[in-house]
Amino acid sequence: MQTLLLRNVPFLVLFALTLAHSGISQPPPPPPPPRATGSAPVKKWETPSLAALKTKEPYGSWKGRFSIALSSSAITSYSAGDLNSGEALRNGETYTWEFREGTVIVQYYDDSSGRFASFSPEQQEQALVLTLNSGIERAKGSEVVAEMIKLGSIPGRKARFNTSTGAILARNFLDGSRLYLLVGAVARNVKDAERQIESVLDSFRILPPAEIETDIAKALNAATPKPLPQSPAAAKEKSDAEDSGFIGKVKTVIEESENLIGATPRGSRHRSSVTDFNENGNRTKHVSYESAGIPFSVTVYGFIDGARASDSELVEGGAATIVAVGGPPDTTRRDPRYEFKLQYKYSGGRLSEEKMFGNDGKLWMAYAYKYAGDLKTELVYDEDGELNQKYAYKMDAKGNPIEYRVYDMAENWERVESVTRYSYLEFDEKGNWTKRSVVNVIKENSVERAVPSEIEYRTITYYP
Repeated sequence: MQTLLLRNVPFLVLFALTLAHSGISQPPPPPPPPRATGSAPVKKWETPSLAALKTKEPYGSWKGRFSIALSSSAITSYSAGDLNSGEALRNGETYTWEFREGTVIVQYYDDSSGRFASFSPEQQEQALVLTLNSGIERAKGSEVVAEMIKLGSIPGRKARFNTSTGAILARNFLDGSRLYLLVGAVARNVKDAERQIESVLDSFRILPPAEIETDIAKALNAATPKPLPQSPAAAKEKSDAEDSGFIGKVKTVIEESENLIGATPRGSRHRSSVTDFNENGNRTKHVSYESAGIPFSVTVYGFIDGARASDSELVEGGAATIVAVGGPPDTTRRDPRYEFKLQYKYSGGRLSEEKMFGNDGKLWMAYAYKYAGDLKTELVYDEDGELNQKYAYKMDAKGNPIEYRVYDMAENWERVESVTRYSYLEFDEKGNWTKRSVVNVIKENSVERAVPSEIEYRTITYYP
């Protein structure tokens, strides 16, 4: 059997720490009940029970590629991001559910080095054993019962042990370069608690890509708002496509990004956005995607009462949702036909101002564009007319940005906070760029250092 060196898996301690801090002796204390108004009775807040939870529609995470028989509305905490374990960044997420019967945690992290994916079966087993054993040791677990398991063809390990705060049920799975950890901390003195927690852990599934793609397609279709009318159309000096710098009768633009740094596996390519235009060059639909290529929102464009308008929806599913309760009801009178109305102004043939008005008729955001030689400055103002954001673009002779500056919005609007540079690698027959490199400029001790960040791609189709 090959020996697995600890230095080969430096971030396993992150999972160990999760195990070490997962024990609870009783359910968390409830928040104070709301103050009664009038004579209406106030229902006392109670920690939800697994026994009463409806699990016909399990929670699924597209990015996490898993599902578990727990409602998304019952998530009590969620975190995501890159963690530095000492050798490399590890990207992952942590989901937590709290119930009367105990706490359930689902966590995963990706190994960007790719070493996990190359492990032999013996090395995989050692990594799984090391993960749980380290956590059990840190949690000072006793009466440990553990065994190797499989989730289909995916290797895993499960353990049950006791701590000073109660019983812990733990499982981990190694799927290629991704390590999953499931923890169930069983509450004391709650009838049938351990069986309920174990039943939830038994429901955990790692989803096949085909199932995820089907689910995403359904959710994207359900989130797409009803198309807005395309006429009567307000007069506009230039089309949306021209304002965005496109040449020709653009029909669809698919933007993709290939990561070069960070925790996401190097070379992974995913969608950033998809934009549809009509034959007049105006946007009709825009789909934005998160960093993992998961659809985030859908916006449709058209005209309402002759004014340019938009409507959008978030794509439900695939991301943690924590439901906020309480607060006064929204009594604002709104026009349900749209979300925003858009107004444009031009100066010297270039877009100089764009305003967004909410469906309550109030100004929501305003953008001002100023030009000086090859420099374009973008100023963003909030609903009160206060400067909210500031950006600047240095343009090449073709009008493509070659440098992007973000200014310090907290303390000094004149101080450049970050700089990004672009180099154009490929163009199509119309002259629109289809591939460019992105470099982050980092200044250390007055010396600039260019760090390649990503490669961006555009696939453009045109009307005849």
